[in-house]
Amino acid sequence: MATTYEAAKAVGITSIDAYMFPYIGTGSQPTGVACKSISTQISEFLAAIDDNNIPVKHLWLDIEPEDASQSGVACNAWQLGSAGNEALAKQWVAAIKATGRSWGVYAN
Repeated sequence: MATTYEAAKAVGITSIDAYMFPYIGTGSQPTGVACKSISTQISEFLAAIDDNNIPVKHLWLDIEPEDASQSGVACNAWQLGSAGNEALAKQWVAAIKATGRSWGVYAN
């Protein structure tokens, strides 16, 4: 992330936003890494921004389904049906709101 930011800054880009693909599920990824909670993902996302002193103006949650068979991500939960996806999105919104930062949702 820091390298990308430094490259953007070097060519004069001053308005920086950041986005993440939030996942949540149970079990583990194909790599053996356990699926992470919402709070852990938000904490790691903000730490990557803050630890690298990147002046991010707006955070984006990129919410869209992904075919786990193609991506290799077993923690994808955005195929829970309308009610399940809405409930999960509300959990993510509550968590990102709690950061006190400017945020939005990008979805398809």
